[in-house]
Amino acid sequence: MPEPPPCRWFLVIFAAWLGASAAAAEPFVESVSPPVLECGQTTRITLIGTDLDQAEGIWFSTSGKATLAKPVESRFDRAVFDCVVD
Repeated sequence: MPEPPPCRWFLVIFAAWLGASAAAAEPFVESVSPPVLECGQTTRITLIGTDLDQAEGIWFSTSGKATLAKPVESRFDRAVFDCVVD
């Protein structure tokens, strides 16, 4: 199976990290768009789901590459981040 191009990484969201209290409802992510990040480019990632209103960051699987995720918007049904993979 051929490897993907070196600057193309498939985005894998493990969880939306929240600064909520233990008594708050758990966040649920239904969809992520877009599913791919380009190295060196800023990509706007949108998470759709529930209880995302306190999202402060996201976790990636990027094979050791540095990833920056800057929060743009956080509402109950969506969270938006500007992300860069070095």
